[in-house]
Order: sequence, then C-alpha cells, then structure tokens
Amino acid sequence: MNHLASLFLILLKSSFLSTLIFWMMITEDFGIFFPIAILISMIPITIISSFTILISILPIVRLNKQDSFKKYFPYYSIVVFCGFTYLIVESNFDEFISAFLVSAFFTLMQAWVWICESQLNPKNNDITFE
Repeated sequence: MNHLASLFLILLKSSFLSTLIFWMMITEDFGIFFPIAILISMIPITIISSFTILISILPIVRLNKQDSFKKYFPYYSIVVFCGFTYLIVESNFDEFISAFLVSAFFTLMQAWVWICESQLNPKNNDITFE
C-alpha cells in the first residue's frame, strides 16, 4: 500500500470515529430523518477532521520522524484539550458544539496513534516519511 492510500485510510477511519462519537453524544430526536442527518453531517465532519489532521498532525510528525509521538504528543494533547475546553465553556455547553469538540478531540488523539503506529510499523501501513 502506498503512502497516499495509507493516509486516506487513516483519514477515513478518523472521519467515521468522529461521526460515531458525535452522534453518540447528541440527545436531540430527529425522528425518521435521523439516518439522513447522519449522512449529511458526515460531509462537514469528514472535511474538518481531515483538514485538521493534515494541517496540525502531519507537519509535526514529518519534522521529527523517530520520536514525534513521545516528544510532541503530550504537549499537543494538553494544548488541544485546553483550547477545546475553553471553547466548550464559552459556548455555554451548547450540545452540538460540545459534541463536535469532544469528538474532534478524541479523533485527533486517535489519529496521532494511527499515524505514529503506521510510521513505526511499516509492515501494516506505508506512511514512512523518509
């Protein structure tokens, strides 16, 4: 599997994970339109999660190929957690904003694991930034 296909699979897994977490947190009843709401919400969730992973995680991993997870992940997770917590509080704990930010946080953390794991284990995936 080439680099682009591996990255695409990671972005796809991240999008599905984010959508799953988002809709598990939503308590509003959509009635018979629930499946349609899920499908429509996948479009912006996929775009935003892919864009965030490509802009915020991949450049950090590419900078330091060997120790990027150990060196940068703890600081990245603290900064993202503080930023998302601030935004949730500022939104007065709005259900949609809170669900979106919580799903984005857990998806970004899992994307770090998937990307660094594939970088360390090239047999499973081919994302080696050499």
